[in-house]
Amino acid sequence: MEALDDAELVEAVLASRPGAVDALLARYGRDVERVLVRVVGPGPDHADRCHDVWVRALDGLSTLRERDRLRSWLVGIAVRYGRETLRRRAWRRRFTAWVPGLDASRDDPAASAELRRTYALLDALPVDERVAFCLRQIEELTLPEIAEVTGASLATVKRRVARAAERVERRAANDPLLSHLVRDR
Repeated sequence: MEALDDAELVEAVLASRPGAVDALLARYGRDVERVLVRVVGPGPDHADRCHDVWVRALDGLSTLRERDRLRSWLVGIAVRYGRETLRRRAWRRRFTAWVPGLDASRDDPAASAELRRTYALLDALPVDERVAFCLRQIEELTLPEIAEVTGASLATVKRRVARAAERVERRAANDPLLSHLVRDR
């Protein structure tokens, strides 16, 4: 299965060939997981989120027209799922004191505190800006790739990334734990 290109792998999964789904997960599982954790943040339900994305992907695989664009399509599903998760989280916060748990390192309290502060900073961004910022600055997707996976125009993506970067830099500069991230820029 490893020798198959993306289009052939999609066909193999759709034909229910043995090992095809495992090959798909092996090829793109880390990409999906990484995008989800960057967009939504770590948490105790991370494995469930990944599972949900893969269920959506496998259920919708037959609708994929450009089969050579499999990675972008999968990242798009993860982004949309992450956006939904962030919107649900924001809605709950309006009415409760719910605070998501972070799976930060217990071995390094400073890194743990920095991670929590970073995700708190990202949580303060509007959802679409957070998604665009994370995909550009953390996942290093190109602006056209971000436009493709989010379904937004290139101009909209550029505005979202720029606004988010400005907000992140301003807030990080005023945070003693995060100011080193924007110093000397």
